[in-house]
Amino acid sequence: MAQLLSIMDQIDRLFDELVHRRWGTRAGITPAQVKTVEDGWEIEIPVPGLKAEEIDVHVSGRELWVRGVARRQAEQRSTTGSWARLSRNVSLTRSFLLPYAVDPKDVDARLENGVLRIHIRGRGAR
Repeated sequence: MAQLLSIMDQIDRLFDELVHRRWGTRAGITPAQVKTVEDGWEIEIPVPGLKAEEIDVHVSGRELWVRGVARRQAEQRSTTGSWARLSRNVSLTRSFLLPYAVDPKDVDARLENGVLRIHIRGRGAR
């Protein structure tokens, strides 16, 4: 199974190279690192600006979805009496096609220092 994931990663990289060379970098796509670990896989996604309660990790069959949404607002008042309202929206949506269906109980996620780490326990890993 690890070989299949490696081949799928290579195909993704080749496709990305083709697209990037021809049309430029994919703007707005959050990078992710997928690696095989002793008992399954681990996915690492940088999610700066998001809190754990603002992130949803969902598994359905062979699909793993990661969604995060946050809206931040702040007001700034100057010494001259003027003020400004600043807002910042943070949004993330990523999906991954897994090599086989995964039970949601076999998926754990934790947020550490702005990086979401998703651990998927699975058959056939290593």
